Amino acid sequence: MRAFQKATRSGEVAPLLRFLAPDVELRSDGGGVVSAARNVVSGAENVARFLLGIAAKRPAMTMEQQQFGDGLGFIFREEGDVIAVMNVDVSQGAITQVWIVLAPAKLSSWLPG
Repeated sequence: MRAFQKATRSGEVAPLLRFLAPDVELRSDGGGVVSAARNVVSGAENVARFLLGIAAKRPAMTMEQQQFGDGLGFIFREEGDVIAVMNVDVSQGAITQVWIVLAPAKLSSWLPG
């Protein structure tokens, strides 16, 4: 996961492709409040470009590993505020599913009490 995290900051597609299954799918949820992909992003090249696009648009964003109930994922922060969480499903050593939650109402578990 650390290598995947580093690859998302590389600015290049090739390093990310090493981690993504050819038929990987990415879903994002902005809750109708925050900009998110309206449709499923399918295929390793498309998912890689989507993730790199997010990183390029938000250079101040940090990506921290986090243990979730169903595995390792990431918390994204800007200026200390949680702006998204990402979870992945891995099968046979490759990421097959990516879920990104951006909807503020759904991030309450990660926000300060």
